[in-house]
Amino acid sequence: MTGHRPFSELIKDWPPERRQRVEEGTARLSAEVEAAMAAERVGKRAPRDTVRYHLREGNKVIHAGITNDPQRAEAEHQRERPNSRLAQQGPKVTRASAQAWERRQSKQGKPTHGYR
Repeated sequence: MTGHRPFSELIKDWPPERRQRVEEGTARLSAEVEAAMAAERVGKRAPRDTVRYHLREGNKVIHAGITNDPQRAEAEHQRERPNSRLAQQGPKVTRASAQAWERRQSKQGKPTHGYR
């Protein structure tokens, strides 16, 4: 068939940085899949005990975070920002899923560490 090439030929001209990024992503995904498969073999899945939240002042999101104790997290934030409130984002999820959500929030420009 014309137009079909081995994958190794397609990536041979990639810069080393891109190859490293792809290898790291592949390793991370492989580890996550292995962990999920191991948990399933044991008959136990990762607990869904982590809350994703936005800390708001009025209608403005000033912080995006994760916690397994929302009341404690809100109290800690309110010591620095008395007018803030914690707004849970969706149902409880696994820690790994919550950390991935937090990374996406950061990439979208929401502050995940400190305040704006």
